[in-house]
Amino acid sequence: MKCMSEMKKQDCEPNMFTYNALIHGFFNNGDTKSTQKVFDEMTCKRDIITYNTMIHGFCKTSDFDSARQVLGRMRENKDCLPDMVTYTTLIDGYYKKGELEEAMKCMSETEKQGSEPNQISYSILIHCLCKKVDVKNAQKMFNEMICEPNVITYNTMIHGFFKMGDFDSARRVLVRMTESRDCLPDRITCTILIDGYCKKGKSEGAMKCMYEMEMHGCEPDVITYSTMIHGFCRKGNFDSAWRVLGQRRESKDCLPDSVTYTTLIDGYCKKGKLEKAMKCMSEMEKLGCEPNLFGYNALIHGLCLSGQIGEVKEMVTKMRLHCVKDDMVTHMTILKGLCIEGRPDTATKHLKDIVSLGMKPEVAYVVIINEYRKLRKPDGAISLLKEINMRGLELSVSCFNRLLRVLVENGEPERAIFPLKEMHQMGCSPNFFSYNTVICSLCDMRGRMGEVEELVRDMLGNGHELRTNLYGCIIKGYCEDGNVNMAVQTFCGTLDNNNIFSLERFSILIKELCAKGMVVESERIFDYMSKKCTVVDVDSYRRVVDEHLCLSGRRKEALDSEAN
Repeated sequence: MKCMSEMKKQDCEPNMFTYNALIHGFFNNGDTKSTQKVFDEMTCKRDIITYNTMIHGFCKTSDFDSARQVLGRMRENKDCLPDMVTYTTLIDGYYKKGELEEAMKCMSETEKQGSEPNQISYSILIHCLCKKVDVKNAQKMFNEMICEPNVITYNTMIHGFFKMGDFDSARRVLVRMTESRDCLPDRITCTILIDGYCKKGKSEGAMKCMYEMEMHGCEPDVITYSTMIHGFCRKGNFDSAWRVLGQRRESKDCLPDSVTYTTLIDGYCKKGKLEKAMKCMSEMEKLGCEPNLFGYNALIHGLCLSGQIGEVKEMVTKMRLHCVKDDMVTHMTILKGLCIEGRPDTATKHLKDIVSLGMKPEVAYVVIINEYRKLRKPDGAISLLKEINMRGLELSVSCFNRLLRVLVENGEPERAIFPLKEMHQMGCSPNFFSYNTVICSLCDMRGRMGEVEELVRDMLGNGHELRTNLYGCIIKGYCEDGNVNMAVQTFCGTLDNNNIFSLERFSILIKELCAKGMVVESERIFDYMSKKCTVVDVDSYRRVVDEHLCLSGRRKEALDSEAN
């Protein structure tokens, strides 16, 4: 801008090229305000490059309103009408923003203005439709193209059909492509075909594509080979993967690299073929191809799955000797391996080593706490939670919920009350499931409804609502304690809160009322529920009342009370 000011002082008027360079520069720096100022203050005639640069800049920042305003000013200037580059820029901008409808409108505008859409605009829209899994409309546009498709258009359509699993349509597009003199399949075409066949487990089709590719003088590259090997490994077809690797070894220009071997190692480990994975690692090292972090992690995962925890330590040492730094994935794999072996105490010790390395393994704590839950060892989980809190790490509600489940499943719900109440002080708010786990377990024990009432008050105070299932547990708890009046009161509260009561819970309450000789109350509760819950099957609930009245020998008494 200083140069511009000097030019004007020297009576040297900036020309169109000067302004265009400034507009382009300001957009590259993200300064749209200065760009607009330069555009508005231009003293010379604007050309198509000026307008297109402005539209492109606004599209890059997703400011489509400003881009549309520039397009409007462009139309007003009869000497400089929008061209195909203008519309393609807008179509591309809308596509990148994911606004397909607006991009399609631009295409319609193009045709109305008398401009013919080009290969780029078609390719963008077809790619956008395929991405939205609207292959039907993509095919329609492809067939109606007024210009010859280019290799990108063909590749997009083939990829779209493969994603849909429509191999026949993909092959037809390929045939049309090969019959076209101006557009032959390239490496990307073949890689798309190979990837599609491999994903569907069609190894013969993939190998045929590779052969045809070479016949047309198109040599496979690293991506093609890796795609094929990865596809075969994913389907467990390791014989085909090894054949492709053999072909790659024979190719002087495309030798196997660490990615290729790592793909095989990972595939073997996932299928439990650890010996083969180790063989791959040895061959890799013989060829002077250094294993990477992903490869080591895959082997460690394989060793853990096969229960060879002792060998894992050796692998980590080897990894460090080769200057490959272990990461959180490495240690999470080891922790899970120790947990699979049923060794949470060893996992906890390893966890402390991770912390000493400066890592923050919040997720790792959850894994070990869950393992303590499975083994029903609540004390280990409690000490681990205390350690998390002591280290100032963020405690997740899932950690606490796992501990509460350990205690409840271990038949110690009374011990779960303390950690539930302590959650707030440890920087974590209990959720509905925290309360539900403890309250429902206490309701199954006699004489604990006082503690239940206290927890319910705490729960409501923390903004949680009681749900039907929890109401059912509380009513059952009062019935078990013989406190029928509180059970009835809670039941009525449930209905007042528009909850639908299950037949099973209703049966428990009616049974207790009938046993206590509270026949009139049984009938009143049924009548109240019939009015409040119009969606329930009233006949089924009526049968429950009648059944319990009969079992308790009070059916006649009920009939007499109704008559009165």
